[in-house]
Amino acid sequence: MHKKSLQDTINAACAKLEETAVMMGTKISFDLASVSELEEISAAMKELAGSDQSVLDGGSFLIGAYLGEIIRRHIGGEWTGGTDGYTMAVSSGATAIFPIAHVRKFLVDPADGLVFFAQAATASRSPLRAR
Repeated sequence: MHKKSLQDTINAACAKLEETAVMMGTKISFDLASVSELEEISAAMKELAGSDQSVLDGGSFLIGAYLGEIIRRHIGGEWTGGTDGYTMAVSSGATAIFPIAHVRKFLVDPADGLVFFAQAATASRSPLRAR
C-alpha cells in the first residue's frame, strides 16, 4: 500500500484551493503575483466562516499550503514537519518557513500580510540559482 507523502497532501490541498478560487471568480497560480489573491480569498473565507473554527482551520490549511508551495517553488526545498498543519514548514537549507501558521495569524490580524510574508521569504533566494 502506498503511503501518501507530505507533498501529495500539499498537492491535493493546492488543487482544491484552485477549484475554490475558480468558483469565487478568480484564478491563482504558483507565482508571487497570486499571493495578493490569496489575501482576498482569506478575507472572503473569514467573512463566510464567521466563528466556525473548523472552517477557519480547513481554509487556512488550504491557503497556507498554496502560499507555501509558491514559496517552495521559488526558493527550492521541501515540505517538512508534522501533518497537523501547525508544524508543517517549507525547508530550504537551514531555513524553515511556516506558511500555514502564518495564514492562521493573518486571519486574526490582517496586518500580518501574506504578500509581505512571501516577499520576505523569497527576498534573498532566487529559483534554481546555481551555486
